[in-house]
Amino acid sequence: MMKHLRPYLLLSLIVLPIVVLVLIRAFAPGGFKPDANNLAEASYRGANLLNQEQVSALSTKPLIVKLGNEEAGEISPSSDTLFIAAGRLLDKENLKAIHAHRGPVLLISDDPAISAKAWMILSQMGFHDLFVLTEKDSIEVLKYKFRPETAAGI
Repeated sequence: MMKHLRPYLLLSLIVLPIVVLVLIRAFAPGGFKPDANNLAEASYRGANLLNQEQVSALSTKPLIVKLGNEEAGEISPSSDTLFIAAGRLLDKENLKAIHAHRGPVLLISDDPAISAKAWMILSQMGFHDLFVLTEKDSIEVLKYKFRPETAAGI
């Protein structure tokens, strides 16, 4: 019996640990981060947007994260405001400062797309109570139905 299994010994020593590791990774409770579709749902509903009136109505004081250009410094004049260059948001010190704050985190930028991208990235990393400051009271509603251009050959 061992003579028949001996040629497959090397193959089983390679494949068996890989199969075990894949099964552990697949069934581990904390193996994967939250689904991006679930996180994007809050953005689609506009639940991640706050205007000035809603910010002032919050029960706890938010941590304000001002995302700037690459020249922005990381010096904060007060303990509840962080000035972070958008490209340096994922630095370990910046993530620790955001994670250490207990309460809502308000992302502000001159470009709304930067705040939205930062919100999505931090949400996927497991951060909660993240909001984007908006000047409008409602989310954008499209005036016309989107129709792809037929001349493009798509």
